[in-house]
Amino acid sequence: MKSKILRLILLGWILGGLAIYFYLPALQARLILTPFHRPFWISRVWRGADDPADLDLPFERIAVVTPDGAVLRGWLILPDRAHLTVYYLHGHGDNRTQGLPRARWLYRHRYGFLLMDLRAHGRSTGEVCTYGLLEKQDVRQIIDELEKTHGIRRWVLWGTSLGAAIALQAGEVHPDIRGVVAEAPFARLERVLERHVRFFYLGIGFPFRKETFTRIEARLGFPLPYDEPLSSAEKLDLPLLLVHGANDRRIPPQNSRLLLVATQPHSKLLLIDQANHFNCWKKGGERYRRELLEFLERIE
Repeated sequence: MKSKILRLILLGWILGGLAIYFYLPALQARLILTPFHRPFWISRVWRGADDPADLDLPFERIAVVTPDGAVLRGWLILPDRAHLTVYYLHGHGDNRTQGLPRARWLYRHRYGFLLMDLRAHGRSTGEVCTYGLLEKQDVRQIIDELEKTHGIRRWVLWGTSLGAAIALQAGEVHPDIRGVVAEAPFARLERVLERHVRFFYLGIGFPFRKETFTRIEARLGFPLPYDEPLSSAEKLDLPLLLVHGANDRRIPPQNSRLLLVATQPHSKLLLIDQANHFNCWKKGGERYRRELLEFLERIE
């Protein structure tokens, strides 16, 4: 009787282990590809605004339909006689409101500002986030559309975290992109996803890495750009301002240092003391703003 119970317990452990091994990677792949949509009202609490009108800024609502049917939504803020237009790309799981604290400053200095929700984020549609593979083509299409409708001919991409990685990949997709600002970028997507796997499995990532990556590729039908944005950055022939928090533990500053080496001599790294992954703009204060203004003025 005891041996039968032991066999049943052992069988249960085996079946449970198999369920964990095959189900949890599928769950994690889904979480990686379909980020949580942060509600806009949270931005009113965290950032004091969830719409340019809250900052007394004139704006136009933008909607662009991609070839695969995703509807990308955003705001275009244009001052009179804008020097150039900055296209802001937000971070993973966030939305276009992440750029609102920067909008008034740019408007005061007569720069246009485009804030778009990435595909599968915010109020944009799209089934999955592809970490730059489709997003860089979205950037090209949106710039094309706004050049036709608004006559905007000079652009700078400014991204944060995932948005920074996309900006680095998208820098060469359109001839009217004149420069890139990458705040808190990762250098290689593979390393970021490996960290996610370890965190998800409480530090034991190795047995699940291959299965998780396999599930990601099965869901997409193609592999993610694991060597990006470093691979694109090495070919980037544009002015580049890298910005990173010195205390960033989520994506350590070494990522920007690798990108700096790969993009010399047309790049510069600004390390923000006491800043983490989320507060470079706040902690950077006047120093960040001065460096950014000088960067934009050189491109004009």
